Amino acid sequence: MRVDHISLLHAAIKHSPRSSPGEVLELAYGTGLTTIPLSKAGITMTGVDISSEMLKYARLKAEGADCYFYGGRCSYLRIGQAILTRWNLCI
Repeated sequence: MRVDHISLLHAAIKHSPRSSPGEVLELAYGTGLTTIPLSKAGITMTGVDISSEMLKYARLKAEGADCYFYGGRCSYLRIGQAILTRWNLCI
């Protein structure tokens, strides 16, 4: 039986030990292949990608979904406690 990565991530987020899945940060979201389906499944998603072309494409593709896409270098984010204050998971 083949299980896709979206189903696995959705289950992991929904069954996390935190009381609420909160928001999830995706680094290098590309076209939104992961971000958009998880958003449509009820998880608030934020994505960061360096490519302005991917940013445009993902925003068009995500119309109506509860997700946010930003352009920029992932290396500029300070991964650690500050990030986890806002996002419960980083993928």
